[in-house]
Amino acid sequence: MWWILVVRGVLGIVFGIIALLWPDITVWAIVVVFGIYAIADGIVALVHVLRGNRAREWGWSALFGVVAIAAGVVCLVWPGITVLAMVYVVAFYAILFGVIGLGVAIATRNNPGPAWALQIAAGVLAIALAIVLLVHPDFSVRVFVYLLGAWAMFFGILLVAAGLQLRRVVHNAV
Repeated sequence: MWWILVVRGVLGIVFGIIALLWPDITVWAIVVVFGIYAIADGIVALVHVLRGNRAREWGWSALFGVVAIAAGVVCLVWPGITVLAMVYVVAFYAILFGVIGLGVAIATRNNPGPAWALQIAAGVLAIALAIVLLVHPDFSVRVFVYLLGAWAMFFGILLVAAGLQLRRVVHNAV
């Protein structure tokens, strides 16, 4: 379902814009906004599975949905989380986003069009972000918010592009 990728992408772009426009917001606010984004992203991924999708990547989508919701709930239950803890939550989320994205890309590599290549790029870059966050967890709040906002916007754009490419492939196949 191409529109699932587009919805997830738009959510990422909106979150990224919020983070980049208001980088001085408190840690509490960025934790809450990220928590809402992660839960919404997870719900959209689970809707994809629950709508009866039995494609090879449905297991990856289900796993991502559950993990994204769990990460979002952690942020909403403990909004007073420190910046360091938030860096680790986002790094964990990015690792899973990347690994699961790579799994989906591998499962769909035989589909026509470049959508799977965009998934590969998104997966690799998410893992790279996680490594940067884990190696340098002492970033200031402002730098962390900029990184998080840029990451969300970039992956949002990649997901929208992959969704629109998939839409073209589906419509051309009919």
